[in-house]
Amino acid sequence: MNPAPSRMLLEGVLRGRSTNLPELNALVQLLPEPSLLIYGEKSDVAAVNSAYLQLTAFSLSDIRGKSAADLFEASRRVEFKPGMETTMPAARHKKISLPMRVKATALGSDSPWLLLTLLEPGEDIQERQRQMDALFKAIIDLMQLDDSRELSEVLDEIMRITRSVVGSDLICMYQAESGKPELTKVKTYETSVAFPSVLPSTDLIRLSEPSIWSPGKRVLTELHRAGRMDNLSYIATAPIGEKDALFGLLVVSDPTHQPGEFTLEALQIIASFITRLVQHQMLIENLREDIQTKVDWLNVRSGVLENVQEGVLLLNLDLKIIEINPAAEWMFGYANWEVKNVSVENILIGSERILPSISTAAQGVASHNISNLSLNRRNGQSFPAQMRVIPVQKNEQVLAVLVFISDISEHEEIKARTQQLEHRAVLGDFANVFAHEVRNPINNISTGVQLIASRLPQDDPNQEVLERVQGDCLRLNALMESVLAFSRPLPKQDELIDLNDLLKKIVDRWYPRMAKVEVKPIFQENLKIPKVMGNWRSLEQVFTNLISNAVEAMEKTGGTLAIKIDQCKVAERLHVEVSISDTGPGIPEEIRKRLFEPFVTNKSGGTGLGLAITKRIVIAHRGNIDVSSVPGGTIFKVTLPVSDGD
Repeated sequence: MNPAPSRMLLEGVLRGRSTNLPELNALVQLLPEPSLLIYGEKSDVAAVNSAYLQLTAFSLSDIRGKSAADLFEASRRVEFKPGMETTMPAARHKKISLPMRVKATALGSDSPWLLLTLLEPGEDIQERQRQMDALFKAIIDLMQLDDSRELSEVLDEIMRITRSVVGSDLICMYQAESGKPELTKVKTYETSVAFPSVLPSTDLIRLSEPSIWSPGKRVLTELHRAGRMDNLSYIATAPIGEKDALFGLLVVSDPTHQPGEFTLEALQIIASFITRLVQHQMLIENLREDIQTKVDWLNVRSGVLENVQEGVLLLNLDLKIIEINPAAEWMFGYANWEVKNVSVENILIGSERILPSISTAAQGVASHNISNLSLNRRNGQSFPAQMRVIPVQKNEQVLAVLVFISDISEHEEIKARTQQLEHRAVLGDFANVFAHEVRNPINNISTGVQLIASRLPQDDPNQEVLERVQGDCLRLNALMESVLAFSRPLPKQDELIDLNDLLKKIVDRWYPRMAKVEVKPIFQENLKIPKVMGNWRSLEQVFTNLISNAVEAMEKTGGTLAIKIDQCKVAERLHVEVSISDTGPGIPEEIRKRLFEPFVTNKSGGTGLGLAITKRIVIAHRGNIDVSSVPGGTIFKVTLPVSDGD
């Protein structure tokens, strides 16, 4: 054995590695020739392989503590040096010593380690040495493979290494597919197609041990049958995987040459490397999936905490805050980083029932509904809240405490608003009945007043009093009519309406009145707008009321009334928008905020129900109405959804 290949082998192994004995011992065990690993000037034996034990019949206990010179029966004491090659008798246990050719190889420059290889003197040393050198180099190449690359790339490199060892151009790797009773060819190095693309799974069962098939032997598998049909000189196979969990097959063949002496050993070593490689890759893949799963769950947890409307506080068993979510930050006015490692009693302030419930949860007992709490924000403002306290447990051991807090301020406001609306509904029903009952007496009073006035002379001083009473009756009757109109059910919206046509007719009807008070109408038609679904009379009442209010606002000074029709999108749905603007004095801010509420008006003789009825009709048509006003002008905007057919 030449020094160069061995040095290449072990220097490659030791480069970047520690020279520890278990690692070197594992390497010596891979050598097919009887070998010893010795150390230092005294040539102490550090390791031997199984081939040496088989040759000499020694046991490990026989060799322990001996030097290399003790294992050879030489006429003088031998000093082993790097590059030495000599023939001497090798001692054997209770047997005659056996002449062997001994070769010493240094394990790296200036290394105290030497490898002694025993060769039979009569064999063809050069060819055997060539095969051994190729095997050693293959082992080095396999050990230096970068398994961080993709598995397919590494397997391609292994195919190349296998070819350099066995000297064949017919190399193939099969792999079992889960759920299928067959082996699929996944990697190949073939100058011509010799191996089938698919093998039955029974081939792996029958080739579960390393073997070499040659023509003349019994055909046991489909692989052997293919080799016989292609006149291959041999087929060498080695299973891939653990003994009870094989998942692949490494195959080598040649059409003309016989297998080398170490072909089967080489396949075993390479198959072992592939097994470890695949197991390593599977472990990495499983770890990646596990990490990705954990990352996904962390993202889910983060998403839940960030978007949940409840305030969430995570506490350790010392009842100090680990983390709070954005809802809790907003609720209490603290940032997450400000409250970390702060005692929870310094944040949840306001009720004596809080800390006992949290302390109980730290012992493993949950409190699912703690209501009627009053908590304080950072600025001292209090708010009503509900709270749940839940222990986080694993195997009955409490790890942390979760506190869920709901701010029920809005709920309380809605509750109060609902009660107010209920009261208003009752009042509305009462007003409806009241209007019906009062209208008849008002009519009777009005008739009586007219009768009395007709019987008195025109210059009677009581005529003025009767006229005022008659005016009050008319005003009360108009108010009752408005109340009844407000409480009356709206008609069904069941016809397509062209707002251009509707508004044009209203403007034409009001034109004489506008001309009388010097109001100039500007009507911008839009023939491209679609129609809306609604009730003609109801929408006519809406726009008549808005135009009437605008004209009345300008009747003393005159002005301009502008009506514009356009289209817009509200919540991704197409709407028609009608703008009615005037150049009147504007609406005071204190009235504008409550303009669409019943009985709110800035007109001296108004009932305050006109705009309330207007808004009720618009909302019934699934639309919206709003107002903007400044001194010198007011704009009402009505938006109505277009017909589904359009």
